[in-house]
Amino acid sequence: MLGFSFALIFTCAKASMAKKAKYPKINCEDFVGEYKDRLDHWENDAVVEYKINENAILRNEETHYSGVMQCFCQHQKSEGTPNE
Repeated sequence: MLGFSFALIFTCAKASMAKKAKYPKINCEDFVGEYKDRLDHWENDAVVEYKINENAILRNEETHYSGVMQCFCQHQKSEGTPNE
């Protein structure tokens, strides 16, 4: 029973750490400040980040999200911009 508990906790912790590495905590205000007058560049950088990481997933490689895509999507949602 103790071994099962250890295995369960270990598995959950490993999954949690993997998600934290994939989607790190980000301060989106930094991105808003950087891209505020260049929304088209922000959108392009978000799409590039998405495509790079999707290709990495297909090749069973690690992904590296910097926050560009996540913050762009949150910004669009907060501005009430419809999904395209």
